[in-house]
Amino acid sequence: MSVAVAGRLCAVYPWESPGGWHLLGRTPVRLFDAAAAEPALLRAGDELEWLAMSRGFQGTAAALAAGDFHLSQRAPAGTLAGIGVDFNDGNPLKPDFGAFTLAPEPDDAHTSATGDRFRVIARSGLRLREGPGTQFDIVGMLSAGQVVFVTSVADGWAKVDVEGDGQIDGFASAGFLEKLT
Repeated sequence: MSVAVAGRLCAVYPWESPGGWHLLGRTPVRLFDAAAAEPALLRAGDELEWLAMSRGFQGTAAALAAGDFHLSQRAPAGTLAGIGVDFNDGNPLKPDFGAFTLAPEPDDAHTSATGDRFRVIARSGLRLREGPGTQFDIVGMLSAGQVVFVTSVADGWAKVDVEGDGQIDGFASAGFLEKLT
């Protein structure tokens, strides 16, 4: 089972399937078993937390001392809903630990088959929505400086392809996007 994020949202893919979210890794915990009396381990409303790197890893002490971390593992480990967990402390100076971006493309790649490249210029990032307007649900976050592909702009809303793969990921306010030349 794969664990994935899009902005501040998290999803678990219970079986191999296509998806547009950023995969973080796999979990050995069986979260869904169709043959079980209770097929889903988790229920609507359950909350999970990412597990941070252990304080025992090389470089962790220096990162903590410098404030260069997003989540810090707090000992001792415990149990939550029958699952062994280690609890974490978030760094208040770096609260957004769920936004991931793609590595920038070479400067000579200005367009893709899906549109022109744009950079997010909103200082605190930009919401990615299901449709062209604030009445649509937020489906993710674009980080400040993130480069995305815009296939079209209408009524101040840009149709955004985050990965340049031809799949539309959502809509963002075009006023906070700067076209790259």
